[in-house]
Amino acid sequence: MADDKRKQQAPIKSSIRHRVQWIYFTMLFVGLLILGKIVYIQYGPDGEKYRKEGRKANFGYFREEAMRGDIYSKDMQLIATSQKRYFVGLDFGVDSIAKSKKGTRELLKNIPILSRQLGEMFGMPAQYFESKIRGAYNKHLAGSKVRYVRLTPRSISKDELMRIRTFAQLNLPANRGGRSEEATIVRVRPFGKLAAHTIGLTSTKMDTVTLPSSIADSIVRQQRIHSLRPLTGLEHSFHDQLEGVSGVQFKQRINSKFWEPLDSPHNITPQDGCDVVTTLDMDIQDIAETMLEKQLLQYKADWGTVVVMETATGDIRAMANLTRYDDECIEDRNYALGRYEPGSTIKLASLLALFENSSLQLTDSVDVNFGKAVVFNGKSYKDDHGYKTQYLTVKDMFAQSSNIGFVRQVRDVFGDDPEEYTDFLIEKLGFRDSIDICLNGEAKPRMWTPRDRGDYQWGKLTLQQMAYGYSFEVTPLHTLSMFNAVANGGAMVRPRLVTGISRYGEMIEEFPVTYINERICSDETLAKVRECLESVVDVGTGKVLKSPYYTAAAKTGTAQMLIGGRYADERGRRQYLATMVGYFPADKPKYSIIVCMKCFTGNTGNIYGASLSGPVFRAVADRLYAAHTEWQPTIEEKVKADTIQRVLRPAPIKGGYYDDVYRVARELDVPLESHVESEEWVRTNRDTAAVKLDDLKTQQGLVPNVIGMGAADALYMLESRGMRVELNGCGVVTRQSVMPGSQIQKGQTVTLTLKR
Repeated sequence: MADDKRKQQAPIKSSIRHRVQWIYFTMLFVGLLILGKIVYIQYGPDGEKYRKEGRKANFGYFREEAMRGDIYSKDMQLIATSQKRYFVGLDFGVDSIAKSKKGTRELLKNIPILSRQLGEMFGMPAQYFESKIRGAYNKHLAGSKVRYVRLTPRSISKDELMRIRTFAQLNLPANRGGRSEEATIVRVRPFGKLAAHTIGLTSTKMDTVTLPSSIADSIVRQQRIHSLRPLTGLEHSFHDQLEGVSGVQFKQRINSKFWEPLDSPHNITPQDGCDVVTTLDMDIQDIAETMLEKQLLQYKADWGTVVVMETATGDIRAMANLTRYDDECIEDRNYALGRYEPGSTIKLASLLALFENSSLQLTDSVDVNFGKAVVFNGKSYKDDHGYKTQYLTVKDMFAQSSNIGFVRQVRDVFGDDPEEYTDFLIEKLGFRDSIDICLNGEAKPRMWTPRDRGDYQWGKLTLQQMAYGYSFEVTPLHTLSMFNAVANGGAMVRPRLVTGISRYGEMIEEFPVTYINERICSDETLAKVRECLESVVDVGTGKVLKSPYYTAAAKTGTAQMLIGGRYADERGRRQYLATMVGYFPADKPKYSIIVCMKCFTGNTGNIYGASLSGPVFRAVADRLYAAHTEWQPTIEEKVKADTIQRVLRPAPIKGGYYDDVYRVARELDVPLESHVESEEWVRTNRDTAAVKLDDLKTQQGLVPNVIGMGAADALYMLESRGMRVELNGCGVVTRQSVMPGSQIQKGQTVTLTLKR
């Protein structure tokens, strides 16, 4: 029985063995054919061609980007650096979506959830994202070649990328959910918008990489990468130093996403960019921009600029530039480099020229005709305010910023030889040359001389116009440099924004202090003009800078600005450049500051350099004073200063009709800081530097607030509204019996309490 069973199994085993042998030899034959084909492909007539294709597919030279250098403040705080960022999108063309009904249903189900998650992440409506995704998807279904939609409205960080990968649809594998990620390098400013235009604005663009010609073309892989394009500021000016030198790396393909670096004689190591060390102090920059923005918004001014410069070195500690768009301020231009008619601040240049080229003394009298209009060469000139006397000393003429006085003096001294005046401004003050600060967009001054012909012609009014800041244009940096020269003992130092270039923390190139002119005037002239500048703050138009803690020297300026070649637009509105420029402490100058703000008369009633730009100057100066502990007085000195300040506070002025208040303030020589926009009636508030004017809001049918007014104005306001008034005491209204803002009842009696 067992033998029969073995006999039956023998043929089966033999059959299996024959089959295995057949399969083996068949596979061996096929393998030999494949091996032969491989040998034929590699070493046959087309072998070299296929070997090149293989190398090209699996090996390649890639561009290695250099790390762009950083930008630092004066105390080595990082103010601009490079950072890898990402964009995330959806690709509707992946097979799992385009060729699968299940994938399509899953996508449509996830769109509302994804839109809500994106809206929460970016602070935008979910409907915006849903509409965007569905719109792009419908276009793709309609046959559009575009199969991709970007989901992120801005570039995102690595942490944000990890978060977005958890969102609906995007949490699926890329080849299933269609998630697409795009990496880019962007410039980041840790201090946000501070000094944005000065540091530099940048953008990114796609570039096709070109590798060195020494590398074999057959293994050079074409690349399209995001490259940085500098637009403004230091990023643009120092692009070559910051950019570095890109390298080349030979790599082998490991899989579809990973390439392994290999050694090659053609490899080039990238050289990282150098770092730029600036003179900026971000603390000062912060206070400058904060105060500038506050003034722009409060007075609806169009734009403003603030520059703070260290006197001895010309180092710029802050350069703020803001443009107002409704209720928002943005830094989109560098107004410090623009060219404008400077107005009264340039009277310092005229004063320097007068002292240097005549025997004029501070105590000499000048006929200013009480500030009333005077005609010179057929053109009428007047001062912003009147005087009690026909004559002012030269010192008072400067302190009160008399246009008449300067026009008269410059005509008398330089009328026969105007070239002597213009040559002084050009040769001594550099008013025809660029400052050459390391920023693009600097305007070159425009100035006429009697020798000019063609487009620039000298006229009969040019000299007298130049005397008080018109008929030529300079940048705020030129004006600041002139004032800084006076503070710096007559040496006009060139403004400096960058102190050097460093690599890996070691300075490899330094930019020393340079001079526009090492001596602008004699010591005698210097002493005179410094006394005049200090008088502006003590008794003149710059009283807003008077402080019990430090002394300052400055000049105010309010210049009309051209609008299409005219000083008024089609609606008759005029625009003004309000400027405050000077230095402090006056006895030992450390910093020079200029503040310029441009506004229309239709926007605000405040167009003056002292009241519009002065508070910004004062705030920056106070911050600088607080930062220098060596300037701080002892307790005894501070008590004494506080006592003096109480004595020196401006005289109190009653509230009332705006024109009357303004005239009284002028007569009493009281500095005003106006916050008035449209109201005819104002309230007053006295601080340590000036009397502030604010609108007294009145509404028809409501009881007005007359507290702070004199009896006459209070009676007029109340009785003109049908109320009866009883007065107790004399002086200023301190209390009214009927609550301001309540409904007026005809014949109602209101009792006013007045006190001195």
